[in-house]
Amino acid sequence: MAAARVPAAVVSGAGLRVRLIARHGVGFDAVDVPAMTAAGVLVTNTPDAVRRPVATAALTYVLALAQKLLIKDQLTRAGRWHERTDHMGMG
Repeated sequence: MAAARVPAAVVSGAGLRVRLIARHGVGFDAVDVPAMTAAGVLVTNTPDAVRRPVATAALTYVLALAQKLLIKDQLTRAGRWHERTDHMGMG
């Protein structure tokens, strides 16, 4: 396991106040789960929190590439409006 970003040191010591570690993302591989379990700290994640935004971003990239958005943006910014039709799907 790679170095945890939530290591055992977080829950060591006499003044332990941590009771729950919640990840708003997918998985909890950055948490030292055995150390949290030994200290009685709950570890949870919320994968549904990022599912839709990630899917939206992926589809946006696919559509932008398929429609040659970057090329059309460059032509428009350069004032070469008439050339943008050269990069549109036909048929």
